[in-house]
Amino acid sequence: MRGRWSLLDWFDTDGRRFVIAKPNAPNIGDPRGLTEREAQVVTYAALGETGKIIGYRFGLSTSTVSSLLLSAMHKLGVSSQAQLAEKMRGFPPASAVSTPD
Repeated sequence: MRGRWSLLDWFDTDGRRFVIAKPNAPNIGDPRGLTEREAQVVTYAALGETGKIIGYRFGLSTSTVSSLLLSAMHKLGVSSQAQLAEKMRGFPPASAVSTPD
């Protein structure tokens, strides 16, 4: 979605997935202030994936994943990954499904 759409809801019926989304204005960024890559890494971390697996998924080193998580934690005002996961529950994981650059 890369910030161009906001995911409102999704549902499965008759073996098909339906997504309800609304377009964003071109200059609207992530409402949390995270970069696209931070949002992707944080979303997978909140789902319980390890830094090594997240790094493999996006072609990043584990130290880069750690740096992205720390940056996101600072931006969201939390001090642990557990708090970060809790904070992320209020946001849809739309950025996690974006294709890595």
